[in-house]
Amino acid sequence: MTIKEIVGECLVKMGENNFVDDENLDERKKELLSKLVNAINLTYREIVAQYLPLVYTQKVNVSNRKINISALEKNILYPIAIKQNDEKKTFFTSATDIFCDATGEVEIRYAYVPREDVDIDGTIDDIRLTRSAICDGALAEYYFEEKVFELAKSFDSDFRAQMGILRYKGKNITIKRRRWQA
Repeated sequence: MTIKEIVGECLVKMGENNFVDDENLDERKKELLSKLVNAINLTYREIVAQYLPLVYTQKVNVSNRKINISALEKNILYPIAIKQNDEKKTFFTSATDIFCDATGEVEIRYAYVPREDVDIDGTIDDIRLTRSAICDGALAEYYFEEKVFELAKSFDSDFRAQMGILRYKGKNITIKRRRWQA
């Protein structure tokens, strides 16, 4: 989905006309577009950091039983697993390194956040997300910055509800049998 589509939906939810594709924008409209794009970037980072992480697998070399975080291709949030020859290795992290009980080439799987923000002409290519969810999160951020706390709280609660649904969509949630379910 494109950022223009998300901004357009945000504008409609705000009660404005969708002026994203207009050529001649005054300063107020340009500033509003800029604030909405910044709010979308904040919302997307929150989503991948707390709800639906982006996962990447990479092969790296381990020297002295440590992996330097700066050697990874993506901006790491946290490591998920380290494997060497299809055998899981234990690991722990520090501020600049990941320590593991392996030497040589390993495969590390980790969650990451995008390095760069998107602009008005960019896209978010994450099929797990809906435009409405990103829009509600962006409006919550926007209204919080503008100190309209009632609207911020309303959009934030809608955003959190949608993230709860998207997080567990397609996963079976089972409840253990208890005495009262005999």
